[in-house]
Amino acid sequence: MTKRYKELCFTDNFMFCKVVANNPELCRHMLELILGKAIRRVNIKAEEKVIDITPEAKSIRMDVYLDDDENTVYDLEMQTSAKKNLPKRIFVNPFGNRENLSDDVVGLLDYIRDNRPEDAFTEQLEQEVSKARRHKEWEVEYMNWRAYEMDLNIDKRIAREEGREEGREEGREEGREEGREEGREEGEYRRLIQQVGKKKGKGLSPEVAAEQLESDVQQIRCVYAAMDSLGVTDDVDAIYAELSRQKV
Repeated sequence: MTKRYKELCFTDNFMFCKVVANNPELCRHMLELILGKAIRRVNIKAEEKVIDITPEAKSIRMDVYLDDDENTVYDLEMQTSAKKNLPKRIFVNPFGNRENLSDDVVGLLDYIRDNRPEDAFTEQLEQEVSKARRHKEWEVEYMNWRAYEMDLNIDKRIAREEGREEGREEGREEGREEGREEGREEGEYRRLIQQVGKKKGKGLSPEVAAEQLESDVQQIRCVYAAMDSLGVTDDVDAIYAELSRQKV
């Protein structure tokens, strides 16, 4: 179920991006805790619309440029649902092993896990979340984004259903075509049986009948054998049924 804007927490991706993007110092300190290294400065490229909220956006993330010895750039995204085959990322798992972690890092992990602040830093984060919930423009932005997402999901469901219906129609058409092909083959086989019956009735051998009908001699021999078994040469239905039973 989609949350209302005022129900969003720090671990909701929209709220996470808004809080972090508008509080560079909090972002810097959080990254220092996560990465375990000092960061002189962070630069969040808001002017490049790093928070991508469009009908085509698959998620919300932002680019954070770190002023460190490596000139590093990170894409930050809050991911709370289970997904497979994820690309290479920096992961923070609040349910993982806490051994050898500092109290500050544990406090951040606890806050990510249950959204309850336990120390001064997470209290700051929670205060920013509370402020963000009162931000009317962000609320409208969130509602628009969710509306776009809902429309996109509806379009995807319609496309999937249309694809399934198209597949079913193609299957039905293939089935009809196969049925028509089988009907043509049966009709041709029945005509061959009728022609072979006439040749046999004239006393021709299977080899001569096959040559005259320009057919496979082994197939003609099988038709002759079925006629001998049934004692008839003109009952096409009975002869066809016998040959079908023998899978000839």
